[in-house]
Amino acid sequence: MSQPRPDSRKLKMSRLAGLGIEYGAIDIPIIGGVITAATLIAMPIYGIYAHRAAKRELKVLWQRADALELDGADLKRLSGSTDYGSLDWAMSRKGGIYPSLALIRKVNDQLAKLIE
Repeated sequence: MSQPRPDSRKLKMSRLAGLGIEYGAIDIPIIGGVITAATLIAMPIYGIYAHRAAKRELKVLWQRADALELDGADLKRLSGSTDYGSLDWAMSRKGGIYPSLALIRKVNDQLAKLIE
């Protein structure tokens, strides 16, 4: 006598059902779609925030650099980064290139210490 085959037409419930979490196999694509939609909404909003924050920080950075009579090469040395050269820092004055927000804040903090 053979064992009865499981009915493939029924939705298989999660093993997490014992924890009170019950979802069928059909719910997983729906959850994935919701996560994707939320990401597609949140990423541009974060991009706008990061760009505006970088512009504000760069404005302060260049005001401090001008007060200390520093140029792009000096900012490159202060940053310690190999990703951005002296021309990149010089172009950031006019908004051409934006180094990472963390790097801008690091250089800004070092300039603030030099001013004190």
